[in-house]
Amino acid sequence: MKPHKIIVILLALMLAAIIFVPIVSASDDLSKESAIKNAETAYQKEIILAAFGRVPSEKLPYTDLRKIDSDPWYSSLRAVNSESDKELQKYYYPNGPMIGKGIDMKGSIVVMINKDWVVNQSVLKEIYEKISEQGRQKGIENIPCRFISMGLMETQATRTEQIRPVIGGTKVHMAGYYSTLGFVATDSSGNRGIVATGHMGSIGSSVYQPDPTVSGAFIGYKTTLGNTYSDSSWTQLTSGVTSNPKVYESASAYKTFNYWDDNPSGLTLYMSGVESGLTTGSTVYQANVWNDHYGKYIQNQWYATYSSATGDSGAPVYEKYSTGETVLVGIHVGRSNGTGYAIFSPVQGIRRDLNWITPLTG
Repeated sequence: MKPHKIIVILLALMLAAIIFVPIVSASDDLSKESAIKNAETAYQKEIILAAFGRVPSEKLPYTDLRKIDSDPWYSSLRAVNSESDKELQKYYYPNGPMIGKGIDMKGSIVVMINKDWVVNQSVLKEIYEKISEQGRQKGIENIPCRFISMGLMETQATRTEQIRPVIGGTKVHMAGYYSTLGFVATDSSGNRGIVATGHMGSIGSSVYQPDPTVSGAFIGYKTTLGNTYSDSSWTQLTSGVTSNPKVYESASAYKTFNYWDDNPSGLTLYMSGVESGLTTGSTVYQANVWNDHYGKYIQNQWYATYSSATGDSGAPVYEKYSTGETVLVGIHVGRSNGTGYAIFSPVQGIRRDLNWITPLTG
């Protein structure tokens, strides 16, 4: 190859390298800047209940998390965070409002307060004083501390997995078949139990959530059957099985039943079943319905337009008020063959059949 050709090739390679390197660096800087902005935006969405102390002026509003381990300030914060825990045990959930404590990317101690707790500023000050005392012992005056409102963690399981506490809209199994858990309730003696479909299993059947192949899935025995004003059943929860007045809508969304009503009000209906997931529709009309399983008419059932499938029997049916409340109105029992209408038993009928159980609300 001739010398001048070699020189041309080398110059071309050098030019490519010069152009290529700045592009990568600019991309990295842009990515880092975007990450910082996203972190700032996410932090601002948190509800700050109170802030004490001050962040040292030399600290940036956002700290690169990859550098925390070698940062003297964060080492001090971690020490204070760990030592102060010994003095704060009585404030932790379930006996107190704290559900977590740590450090944030702004160079502060952060205390997470249960969002369902009624804020008491004097209690927040008590907590800060104990943190501040540990700070002074480590040579930090006016240690920065933020109190933020946070919700308790909810596991993001699928509705066909074991979920504890047990909630509505999840898989239950009895007598070799599966269906959907309707809702949690209490009987006249205050015992908690679940309401599910009546047309699966019989009195005395073992009930599992989600099914008998899972360790610890047994939740009780079917003890009461409703087949006059509803297609429902009652299972008192066995000792040690916890429950909540919630309904599974998705892996990241559990809604709390705030109220229950005897019958639907005419608002949009929601049905949350094991097979269909979350579906919506409208109430159409009320009528007595022939039930092949019992060989008789079930009185005063409601027809609706939400979609459903086999396996959804027992699923909670509910409404959502414009003010944000979720209101239980019944459980899904089946479909009208060939017409596309869903059928559900109202809370009023369920309560009459199951010895006036009371749906649990929160």
